Amino acid sequence: MNAGRRGGPRRGAVRQYPIDPQTAAVARITIISATPPSLGPGDTHQLVTQQESAPIPAEGGGLVPVVLTGRTVTYVSSNIGVVTVSASGLVSHVGAGTAPVTATSGGVSTSEVYTCVTPQAAVASVDTNPATFTLAVGATVQLTAAPRDASGNFLPGRVVTWGTSNASFATVSADSGTDAHIVTVTGIAAGSVTITPTSETVAGSGSAGTVAVVLADGLAELPREYVDVAYSLPAGAVYTVKNSGGDYLPTQMQSALNDAATNGIKVIVVDDDVVITRVAALIVPAKAWDDWTYVVTASVHNASFPRSSTQRVLAADIGQMAKFVTAQANQSILTFSSGAAHPAKYRFAGFQMTSTVTGGTGIQGALFSVNGGAEPTFQPRDIILDRCLLSGIPGTNFVRRGVRLDGIRCAVVNCRIAGIVDANNSDSQAVWCHEAVGPLRISNNYLEAAAENFMSGGVGGVANLPSDIHFHNNHCFKPESWIGVYAVKNQFELKTGQRVLVENNVFENCWVSGQTGTAFVLKSDGQGGANLPQMVVRDVVVRNNHVKGCVEWWSLSAAQSTSTQTMTNVTIRGNLCSNPRGTGNRNLILKGSGARPIEGLTFENNTLIGTTSYLSWVTDPGSAYTGTKSATFAFNDNIVYNGSSSGWWGASAVAAGMANISAQWTTVSVERNGTMGVKTSGAYPASNIGSGAQTVASAQFVDSAAGNYRLGAGSPFKGIGLAGADPGMNQDTLEAAIAGVV
Repeated sequence: MNAGRRGGPRRGAVRQYPIDPQTAAVARITIISATPPSLGPGDTHQLVTQQESAPIPAEGGGLVPVVLTGRTVTYVSSNIGVVTVSASGLVSHVGAGTAPVTATSGGVSTSEVYTCVTPQAAVASVDTNPATFTLAVGATVQLTAAPRDASGNFLPGRVVTWGTSNASFATVSADSGTDAHIVTVTGIAAGSVTITPTSETVAGSGSAGTVAVVLADGLAELPREYVDVAYSLPAGAVYTVKNSGGDYLPTQMQSALNDAATNGIKVIVVDDDVVITRVAALIVPAKAWDDWTYVVTASVHNASFPRSSTQRVLAADIGQMAKFVTAQANQSILTFSSGAAHPAKYRFAGFQMTSTVTGGTGIQGALFSVNGGAEPTFQPRDIILDRCLLSGIPGTNFVRRGVRLDGIRCAVVNCRIAGIVDANNSDSQAVWCHEAVGPLRISNNYLEAAAENFMSGGVGGVANLPSDIHFHNNHCFKPESWIGVYAVKNQFELKTGQRVLVENNVFENCWVSGQTGTAFVLKSDGQGGANLPQMVVRDVVVRNNHVKGCVEWWSLSAAQSTSTQTMTNVTIRGNLCSNPRGTGNRNLILKGSGARPIEGLTFENNTLIGTTSYLSWVTDPGSAYTGTKSATFAFNDNIVYNGSSSGWWGASAVAAGMANISAQWTTVSVERNGTMGVKTSGAYPASNIGSGAQTVASAQFVDSAAGNYRLGAGSPFKGIGLAGADPGMNQDTLEAAIAGVV
């Protein structure tokens, strides 16, 4: 029998022929209750039916059914996971979905479809993939988002919007509108931004979507973070240190530091004529509050100091500088210890720091010592040394190191660090780090030291890899009066470090003494047998520097000592190396590790002047390199002095020139170089030009004797560079970069 359609009692006013409503057969069953559009959790609905007989003749004509009474109705749900129905027809929500409920009486049935809904689970979090990544300026990367409920279940069909914390660093496209929630992020400028997905007012959590947008030069990534050294004297109460009439006497300097840290004093002013002599180091304390403390001289405080916060201090400024003196052998003047409670946010400005220790080994540590530590979260942070004069007196008051800089966001700016020599001719450095977390900034300083003017590394077994080092606008110098007196090694040396940018500096003088008089030494060095992943050098950019008065310019070692960590991604660009010292110059020494050569070397647009110099690649003497090749070697658009016929030489079993280079790297570019010498036919691509004579004059610079290394109109190298430019460094760019450095 067919189910009936929904309806009410039929034309009750029409009299029908006699029929018994309680015994007549059921011809049709009709649902007469109004069914709701949907049922939610906890909702019920009473299903009401009406049974009718077959139509019978009605008085007045026509056929009409009779509404039947006293009939039994049974109810059945087709899907009890969606709805249930009681014996009396009460329908109850169970779960999301649709399901018919069937009513049957007298063998006749009808159905009503119920729609049940379950409210969507709330968005509790939004994951972003990848969580963090590095993006070069101009490059793009895709991010995806995944909204999740409180149990971590993915929630499809949700709307996600995206935002960037700084559109000047990175922009983000609109969401794809699919459940993958794909967007494209574009790097705009160097910096760090957060790319945040949001769904139902819930933003992506924690570090999800943090994008470090960084510049790259060649294959080398530049620092991801730079230390802000802007001078901003805090407002508030001031402690004074005076010879008389102040809050503290010079002998109470430690108390002044301690009390300021305890009481929230943000400025300590030391009179210019104060001399603070110590036999124990001043320990810079941790603070219970998070703000800067400036420890400055009176003339810095009242702005009468002869150098502004962007100018380098001179030796002549000593008359307006309060003095810190260590009178105890092997004692630093100021130390910043590491630990769970570590010093943070200190700036020292306008001081002279020196030693009166005579005889013996003098000061073996650093005058200003940020002491680092293995645990990164324990390191001192936000420490700035500004416009200070640090010095030893070689032969009288030996000081082995000017500054140790092992911390987080630490800087040495506008300082003069001179006379740094070790009494035993061991390594000495004007600035040294070996376990800093970084970032570090060494800017606008005069740096003078016997062994290395700057070095990172040199200690085995350290836990941290110094990172994000910016070394720029410094004058690194070695006095020629030290020749034959003190052991001299290099100007700049990296044994460990990553993301190091060396730019706009002048490096002056290095001769054969402790080593071979090389300006730059870069190498991954597992010092003392400590073959650890962090004992590595990678991502180094050296650009727009003037290097002069050295015997050799560059020594790059893929690895040294027992290290198996290969140096990777080094870019050397736009540098001038002039006024070579001696006659045994080598332009570029590349030393391979036992495993493989340097990975990713870019050497472009440099001008290297020499005498009998040559370019060399050294593997194992007398044997061919048979290890795994490295990926990339680019030596393009340089002007070099070449004292050998083919330039690149190495193992005797491998031919010199391109054959030797191709034995080390899979991807090689040696193009558009000008060589002051003879280019062996077939040894190099045709774009490389030889001057025909091993003389500087053959390059036809405008005036090399006066330091003008621009190419004259008649130079054989004129216009042979990329896109018709001159090879070598751009002297206009270089002069602008190093203006005011010397």
